[in-house]
Amino acid sequence: MIFFNLLRLSIRNFRNMKLRSMLTVLGIGIGIGAILFLVSLGQGLQRLLIERITTAEALLTLDVLPPGGEKIVLNKEAFESIKIASEVAEVSPVKSAKARATFEGVTASITANFVEDNFFRLSGLDKQLVKAKNQARATGVILFTDEKSVIITSAVAKLLSMDDPMNKIIDVKVASADDGAITTASFTIIDVMNEELLSAVYIPLRAYPPEREIVYDSLKVSVTSTVVLESARESIVARGFLVSALSDTVRQANRVFSIMKVILGIFGIIALVVAAIGMFNTMTIALLERTNEIGIMRSIGASSKDIWAMFLTEAFIIGFLGGLSGVGVGVGGGELANAGLNFLASRLGGQALDVFYYPLWFIIGIILFSTIIALITGFYPAQRAAHLNPLDALRYK
Repeated sequence: MIFFNLLRLSIRNFRNMKLRSMLTVLGIGIGIGAILFLVSLGQGLQRLLIERITTAEALLTLDVLPPGGEKIVLNKEAFESIKIASEVAEVSPVKSAKARATFEGVTASITANFVEDNFFRLSGLDKQLVKAKNQARATGVILFTDEKSVIITSAVAKLLSMDDPMNKIIDVKVASADDGAITTASFTIIDVMNEELLSAVYIPLRAYPPEREIVYDSLKVSVTSTVVLESARESIVARGFLVSALSDTVRQANRVFSIMKVILGIFGIIALVVAAIGMFNTMTIALLERTNEIGIMRSIGASSKDIWAMFLTEAFIIGFLGGLSGVGVGVGGGELANAGLNFLASRLGGQALDVFYYPLWFIIGIILFSTIIALITGFYPAQRAAHLNPLDALRYK
């Protein structure tokens, strides 16, 4: 029996049992949709986190911190000794201090970070800049046009009730952690960083008061390649400094999300197993109802292989349609949930995010998975149908 005849017979049988077939397909679709919804949530959260915290440049960067105490500090001598190492491509120092920012009579407590232009690229924060997002990714670019330039986070703009912060002038009062001396200066906002949780401003390092001896709070150290990342880390650790790498955080995050996606997938598979049992029951009942029909088909020349192929074709159609409907259920449910979350975020003053992520390979894979599960489920009823005795089948009422 040729494939098109099998397909025509299978479609005819679907039409004869519309409600039962639709419910079976819907059951498979809900199971597949649950898997797609839950796993795409895990994929989306993982993608969101990784994209927000890292870039290719940031993965080659080490964070260097002083161990504490007065014996080992990150002064200019330590900075220069690390900078000249063969594995090191560039170094960006950071000096932080408590500060207060004022704009049109509104004052807020913030953190003032004195940094160089390459800090944003090395730390992966360049993607969060509103104006210089693409410009900041280039090596050697100058973001701070002069010593009176400042970049603020969106959290600071909100604290200072600034609707359009660009090119506005704010007063920043910085307190020294060493002697408590207070320095006040006015700065022009040249860019805003999309960061709602951190109340900080970024000031050119060259604006730090020259009369004060500078001791850095941390260094961003970029290495030449991933091959020398560990050797550079060991070299800096040997000097007594604390070293961490963003690549470690990414590795740990990926491990956690992999476990989370497996757990979420298991919940979805449970729903699919229930649907597969329902499909098995449907095909078994169909076998009993069509026993006489099978006997007639066998008596007019259909082979047991034809009967077997017909039942498996029906299982294939159920699985394929179930996979397609599951994609609709999963993607539709994800988009509705995402719209609901973004609506709440907008009402609460938060940022809109895409929490769900549907890779094309996963959608294709989930449809294939649904089809394979349906074929496995339909194998036993197909075997039973193929091995029915034609005479017994004709006598069956």
